[in-house]
Amino acid sequence: MKLKPDSMVPTKMSGKRIFDISLAVIGLVISAPLLGVIAAMIWLESPGKIIFSQERLGLHGRRFRMYKFRKFPTHMKNDGPGLTARNDARMTRVGKVLERTKFDELPQLWNILKGDMAFVGPRPESTKFADLFISEYACILNYVPGIFGPSQVKFRNECELYPAEEDMEEFYRRELFPQKAECDHAYFRKATLFSDIFQILKGIWVSVVGLFNWWDFLHAHYRLVVLDFFLIGISWGSGNILYSSGFPAAWDSGHLLKSFFLVPPLLVFSMFVGGVYKYPLKYFSLYDLGKLLLTITIAWHLIFLLLLILQTKISFYLVLTVFFILIAILPLPRLIYHFRRRRLLPKKNDSSERIVIYGAGQAGFALATWISNGKLVGFLDDNPNLKGKRIRGYSILGYENDIRSVYNRYPFDQIWLAFKPSKKKLSRLQMLCHQKEIDLFVLPDIKPFDVLY
Repeated sequence: MKLKPDSMVPTKMSGKRIFDISLAVIGLVISAPLLGVIAAMIWLESPGKIIFSQERLGLHGRRFRMYKFRKFPTHMKNDGPGLTARNDARMTRVGKVLERTKFDELPQLWNILKGDMAFVGPRPESTKFADLFISEYACILNYVPGIFGPSQVKFRNECELYPAEEDMEEFYRRELFPQKAECDHAYFRKATLFSDIFQILKGIWVSVVGLFNWWDFLHAHYRLVVLDFFLIGISWGSGNILYSSGFPAAWDSGHLLKSFFLVPPLLVFSMFVGGVYKYPLKYFSLYDLGKLLLTITIAWHLIFLLLLILQTKISFYLVLTVFFILIAILPLPRLIYHFRRRRLLPKKNDSSERIVIYGAGQAGFALATWISNGKLVGFLDDNPNLKGKRIRGYSILGYENDIRSVYNRYPFDQIWLAFKPSKKKLSRLQMLCHQKEIDLFVLPDIKPFDVLY
């Protein structure tokens, strides 16, 4: 059956409304343990209200309170832009996980029970964008807003779409909102209950698959992943040869070959989950070495338990031998790269202010070695693939349009530009720094820093 706008009014108990209520009740019952765990994690990291509510536009423009799990510290309130950027500096550690997994939206099941929202509908828009629902976009408000929908699927990772040098709200108004509205209009004017069920399944799928940008990961790390596969295979084979005092016998050889298809993928996957591949190899530090060794230790114990389940005949001494080989050779290429880079860097100097370095390239990396511990707040860089990553243990906090949010969360006194900006960019930065009383230094124009360029 078609879902006409009139059939979506919550006062009428339509088939869609019955479907929404039933599914919301089931969802709340099933997710109750998860809701409790999330609530506890939020409160433990940042005590205060667990649930965040915000006024949104509902059916026919009626305003309602939409509920989410809180992702920002309580003291942030409404500081910064009204949109959430990728790895937004304002978010707590738990908030970043919630934003990425979309678990922050689970409290909206209560909005569905109240009738403010449906499972499938246009995304409820913030009231600050109410003026955009004019002309051909006004009809979007004829539908009950929902958690799932075509625009939610298409813009699953909306936070990654904002350009580094442009105001987020202006870009949203000009580019993203029209695309969302056209997408919703094309779907909901001919939607059916069956197509809505498909949208829910599709939304769940993209929520899982969109947790990570697989293409960017492979592009940045495929050489290291291939090398790790090779080194793990060498470790497993060498351990078996040492344990057997020669090449294993026929029975053991068969199990050895089978394990070659099991051990390397499992360990590489564990290293991925443990964050070993989170940053490019050129940013590898001794902090990352500790993370690598800890991840290998935990993962290898779990793999050992799995091998015990799959193979009744496996020796503890074999597993121990392979483990020591692994922790000896897996960090080796990373350490070689790390110490080769350090030889090229200048010696440390001191600084007396809290500093943010804008530019995470070779020059920014070198500048970080000049600053005493506790003085460097972190980095800014306009490369979207670097946001949220770490250099020498310091986070890349955001882009140019994140500076206000970064300043509100981590107050600082100076910005060091590690590159020569354009006149427009310099003018924007000067105006912003003047408003916030931040000192701005263009290091390529200052001696002796000009030797780094």
